[in-house]
Amino acid sequence: MSNTHLDELLAKRESDGCKELEDEIAEVKKVSTELKVDDKIPCYFNSGCCSLANAAITGLEIIEEKIQLIKCKAGESKTVKREESLSKLFELLR
Repeated sequence: MSNTHLDELLAKRESDGCKELEDEIAEVKKVSTELKVDDKIPCYFNSGCCSLANAAITGLEIIEEKIQLIKCKAGESKTVKREESLSKLFELLR
């Protein structure tokens, strides 16, 4: 399940201690409520990209009963950006 814009803003606020995002977060929450957005139904998968400017690639990997969004760059270990168990994913799709 891809992150929503709100997910990304909240993560940025938490990781950077970025308090100036509060107004934008409030606006996104307001719009989401008005539109009755249910952002917890997996309906889109980021299948990755192989044309990033920094020569990295991203992709989906299914391994050991998990689905992972991974990022790889030459000479570096892969990074798992998102991960979910397949059983939980299938439960969400019901």
